[in-house]
Amino acid sequence: MNQLKYKMMYELYPMKDVRAGKGEHIDPVCGMYVDESTPFRAEHGGRTYYFCSENCRRKFEGDPGRYAGRGR
Repeated sequence: MNQLKYKMMYELYPMKDVRAGKGEHIDPVCGMYVDESTPFRAEHGGRTYYFCSENCRRKFEGDPGRYAGRGR
């Protein structure tokens, strides 16, 4: 599958990642699995994004369009 098709599918189905268990989310910046109890969160486009660290949260908030749609 070429990168454009993958990117389009990923944007259409951003919440689909079968590896993340219930209560787990994927940090959209670094890809780490994060428990939903993390204090590092941000809202964008009506969704809550979860982060492994303050550093990742700051990167996201600096350019949310770059990372939005990646997390779960």
